[in-house]
Amino acid sequence: MVLVCTLVFGCGNEHKSVQQPENYMVSKELDKAIIGQSWELLEKAQQLADTGSTINDVLALLPEDAQIMVNNNSLVYFLEGGVPMLVSFDKTKKRIKGNGAIFGNASLPPSISTNNALFAKPYIQAASQEVNVVGYERGEYKRQKKEALLVSAYPRDFGGYDDVISAAEYLSDQNNYTGSIVLRSQNLSLADYTDWQKYDLVHVSSHGERLCGYPFEVGDKIEITTAGESNFCGTVLKSGVKHGYTTIQEMQDFFFKPENYNYIDHIVIGWEDFYLKPSFFTQFYLAANLNNKIWVFSACEMGQRSDMQTTIQSVLKDSHFFYWQNTVNAEDAFPAFQEFYKNLAFEGLDAKKAYEKIPPNLKRNLPSEFVDPKGENKDTIETTTQLLHLQTGKPRHGIEVIELLHPIHETILQEGDLYPLNGDFGDGQTELMEVKLDLLGYTKEEFIQKGMTLSLFVRGQAILDHFVFLPDMPNDGIMVKKIPNKEYGVRLIFDGMEIGDIPKDLEKMEVKGYLHLDDERFSIHSEMVNINPKDVRVTARGTNTVTITYDNDTGASKFQSASAPSDVYMDTKGLVYVYVDRPQDRGWKKINMSGYMGQQMASKMMKILDLPMDVDILLGKEGLSSEVPFPTTPKPGKNLFKPLVNWPNQITQAKLSRSPNFERRETTCPSGKGDCLVFYGIQGRSKGVVIHFNELGKLERMKYKGQTLTYNYGDYTVNVPLAKELKLPSF
Repeated sequence: MVLVCTLVFGCGNEHKSVQQPENYMVSKELDKAIIGQSWELLEKAQQLADTGSTINDVLALLPEDAQIMVNNNSLVYFLEGGVPMLVSFDKTKKRIKGNGAIFGNASLPPSISTNNALFAKPYIQAASQEVNVVGYERGEYKRQKKEALLVSAYPRDFGGYDDVISAAEYLSDQNNYTGSIVLRSQNLSLADYTDWQKYDLVHVSSHGERLCGYPFEVGDKIEITTAGESNFCGTVLKSGVKHGYTTIQEMQDFFFKPENYNYIDHIVIGWEDFYLKPSFFTQFYLAANLNNKIWVFSACEMGQRSDMQTTIQSVLKDSHFFYWQNTVNAEDAFPAFQEFYKNLAFEGLDAKKAYEKIPPNLKRNLPSEFVDPKGENKDTIETTTQLLHLQTGKPRHGIEVIELLHPIHETILQEGDLYPLNGDFGDGQTELMEVKLDLLGYTKEEFIQKGMTLSLFVRGQAILDHFVFLPDMPNDGIMVKKIPNKEYGVRLIFDGMEIGDIPKDLEKMEVKGYLHLDDERFSIHSEMVNINPKDVRVTARGTNTVTITYDNDTGASKFQSASAPSDVYMDTKGLVYVYVDRPQDRGWKKINMSGYMGQQMASKMMKILDLPMDVDILLGKEGLSSEVPFPTTPKPGKNLFKPLVNWPNQITQAKLSRSPNFERRETTCPSGKGDCLVFYGIQGRSKGVVIHFNELGKLERMKYKGQTLTYNYGDYTVNVPLAKELKLPSF
């Protein structure tokens, strides 16, 4: 039998200088007949394996010129002109992430040779500590939306111990990955392994194995020889891709389709699945110049040889690769990656430190096993395995390590959040702003040692510029606190920061924070927040309950009442939309309210509210608008509901504080965080009115003579329905 030639390994410190491991079992030219012969052999060999035959029984089927690689549970053979085929003898029901190797790691018994070339050593490339963040090359805004690909190739094999669950658990709670985690599990294709360029983090949970040239005894040692060379071995990753071949013709058709040419030299064909050689990743990613990535291959025996490690080292720069040395139980892999992703995504550590902080008992000396090739009964020998880390260049954070917070709720600030400011817009006086933010991934001592600083921009203007936030100094206007439930990082609180006078009609502004990791590199969080929301939902409760929702974008309002037969809409032209439920004319109708009949209908609708129609009657004139929101005779083209939902812009804390008709008091906010203001009408027509403001300083509730208006603010959508115009008499 002809055995395969030796692999050549090499390594270097630069991205493009890493010598590639030589690909194995590659035909100079494909031959349809040989592919057919190979498939027929696989069909017979797999049938033997499934019925209890041994590897030697299968070897007897193969031609003399077949090239062979084996481990205890698998055999790969190759005929020139064809492609390598894998026969699986694995019948184990253990939940391991591979098929078991002939050799283990350094815990081998003395009777078995442990030539150093046989095993991949834990490898962490020496690198400077110029830490950065994955995705930073995409620019300030795009980098904040990071993308992760999680591939669960065999979910049934691992069940609840599939470690992509660990990845998904922590990444899905992280702001940078919200809505951008792709899980691939069902109906996988080879293409699912070729589009990783766009992902910042890739985690593959699968099976893997190392195979070697056929072993035989030399004295009291086991040797693997290949035409005089020793220790030829190679690694394969099981893809979870079902090829679906049932006939020779289907196999031949696959390999002679032009769209599949790129796969041919880099896959091994199993009875059901494709296996990927290390060269598969060279083929699809070497020319892509991939930087700033985190890749995880959670599969057995990825590190028994250095071929996979060397390949990844060549295709990734300033990146991280994590993989298992020997066989590993899924129950052991799961908690290791739980801890890793907790460190990476929750604590914000860079990937190197996130690995280092995994407790040793979760990543080293974990139970593993291999089969003694000298044992007559294939005795299992217990050994250990470990999670390995390859760092190709400089360390990278998996997330942005600065998080702007909502100043009231202390949740991560999101686009569209309502951000409270103190002051009246457009009055020539500066508004004040409370800022809270978390800086992640470092201890106080590390922030100081590395000289990190903070910058903050509001509406494009620098409010802080390379501010030194540690050590914490007294009376510097900043509070430094521990982040709840986190071991690393600090929470900074700035109270009463001046941001200038905000234009009266400005609805949104950008808040942007930078944590400067050094003079060149930084982490960023920016959000466009609402500061003067126009969308309002007001609920009036008294003898009846009415809800009015106003959408500032469309200018439309929706009127809902339990006593009304259907919802009522009004648009910017003052047209009212009602649903007519008559058999002969059922559907939405729009009505012009400018005529006498329309005025009567409008007045009837307004009576449902059972509230005074004039702000003056309700609140008095002092500092407030005297606009009549619901006139007895509405003007054409007027949205009847707009003044009511506009009251939050007319009735402000500042105006009420200046009015002698109101007394100001403080009370605990409904959220339990901070103090809120309540104003009580004490004289004149304001007497008896009670006005509550929420923690954002916005109008929350108004009470008067048994009536209550409750205001909510947000992004509400109101679109008027398609309707036919209903003409009313104009007399």
